Amino acid sequence: MVAVLFFLTEPLRYLPMAALGAVLIIAAIGLFDVAALRKMWRVNQAECILSLFTTVGVIWLDLLQGILLAVGSALLLLIKTASRPTDAVLGRVSGKKGWHDVAYHQEAATHPGLMIYRFGAGITFFNSGYFKKRVMALIASHADVEWIIVDGSTINHVDITGAEMLESLAGELATRGVHFGFANIHRQVRNVLERAGALERIGFGSVFSTLNTASDAFLRRVKSQLPRGLDQR
Repeated sequence: MVAVLFFLTEPLRYLPMAALGAVLIIAAIGLFDVAALRKMWRVNQAECILSLFTTVGVIWLDLLQGILLAVGSALLLLIKTASRPTDAVLGRVSGKKGWHDVAYHQEAATHPGLMIYRFGAGITFFNSGYFKKRVMALIASHADVEWIIVDGSTINHVDITGAEMLESLAGELATRGVHFGFANIHRQVRNVLERAGALERIGFGSVFSTLNTASDAFLRRVKSQLPRGLDQR
């Protein structure tokens, strides 16, 4: 291609503009990877739409403006995804270690009165409201819940807005007779909650090292409330 442009520059000037345009269009079609787009559509439709949007932006605007548009769109998509992360109610599956999503394991057992909740992202200013909304919706749909324990293993960051929301949520749940706590909490998250004063409202005794420890504490509490004699049956 370089040799053609170098040695045949003069003859090429006599080619019609339509012919040169056709050459550029064919070259551009060759750069369009349909198979990759199909795979991207199967894996993540949002990313595929973002890719097509970026392509149109580069063609319509310019290379630099198109790239800036792509970066801005990708950031918006990232914020949207992080603001509505996946969550789950967890239970134990016989013969398997750990705790599992009850939506995918119908055989998962949960203790009456105890809810283990997993939130799949850090709690920050743009998703703290969603976290509270989800917790309150779960409490409303499970009237027998006495304890709700948040699995902190997937929460690697909490900002000041998230800490204040957790403090407010713990107080609101307490007025409804629901005990709020954490398990598997990361050290840096615990430090933030402690410095913000949220951990004092939640209660230091409501932060457990593991989900099993939290579950055992709940069962001991239930057993202690049984009339004498019933706890041995």
